[in-house]
Amino acid sequence: MVNKKKKAELQASLNNLNKEDTFSMLLFTLYKLKDDPQYSVLAELCYILDKDNLSKFLSYFGGTTIKIPNLRDFRLVLQGMILFQHVYLENGTLEEGLKAMTNANSEFKVEELLEVYQKFITIAEDYEFKREVDF
Repeated sequence: MVNKKKKAELQASLNNLNKEDTFSMLLFTLYKLKDDPQYSVLAELCYILDKDNLSKFLSYFGGTTIKIPNLRDFRLVLQGMILFQHVYLENGTLEEGLKAMTNANSEFKVEELLEVYQKFITIAEDYEFKREVDF
């Protein structure tokens, strides 16, 4: 049992929490309750997503384990999509697109871009572009 002084301090602290801190505390408590290291970063989501988007995120991904890509991988896929767009939608050549993307400042190798480009070709054949998501 918490003594009266500690309880008063706790109540004062809780009353001063902003919305993000409150949700962070809830998710941190969930992490502690589950005692699962995979839940450890959940509390940080409250500072990235607003309440509605956090709720959507939890509704959509609740119960699943996801791995978040790093920014370099995301940029690589983005560049691969731009290359795909250049060739397939704008009728440019693959060579032109690769040349433009692999200038002296490029962080990606031609082989990396070609791998992502080829993956886009494969995916575009079967991808369902207009999915309905119900939250």
